[in-house]
Amino acid sequence: MDSFMFFIPFIVVVILSILYTALSRKNSSNSILVLKEFYLNENEDEFLIIKGKSSGSITSFICNKKVLKYESLGIKYNIPLNNITCISSGINKSVILLVLGIIFIIAGIGASIYSFIIAGIGVLIGCLLIILYARSKSFQINIFIGENKPMTAIMMKEGVIDGQKIDNAKFDLAVNLLNKTVLEIQS
Repeated sequence: MDSFMFFIPFIVVVILSILYTALSRKNSSNSILVLKEFYLNENEDEFLIIKGKSSGSITSFICNKKVLKYESLGIKYNIPLNNITCISSGINKSVILLVLGIIFIIAGIGASIYSFIIAGIGVLIGCLLIILYARSKSFQINIFIGENKPMTAIMMKEGVIDGQKIDNAKFDLAVNLLNKTVLEIQS
């Protein structure tokens, strides 16, 4: 009976993981995109193009010198740049992976009193989850309109397109160019 008590944390973690996955997929507009296209050239009319795929849908984020065109889940938005009040950006990490990893490690260590196999599996799963956390990184751009209410956001994974690595430096260039263009339009 006592050895069964150490299975409870594993069962709770698995149930929470399933619920988290189900809830995050339900709200697919916040899904992280796998990049399919990333184009940045301030000398072009359409100076920023980001296209990605997530959960079977394509999201596009195309900005020219006057309008930001955003399309997700078949809904299209044309946002005049002079209506944008704020642009925020950042890097997100999936904290749930870290929390689950720590829980698995603690549960595995606790189970070592009764079974080294269960303890090893728990610690191994926990370590894998922490490694996934360390490697999980997504870039996010938030566009605010009017009274700083978030209108749209785009989240994308680091990737390689046509041999070009899209990383934090490229992402920062894109956000800075978007900010610069919005400020030029508004002044």
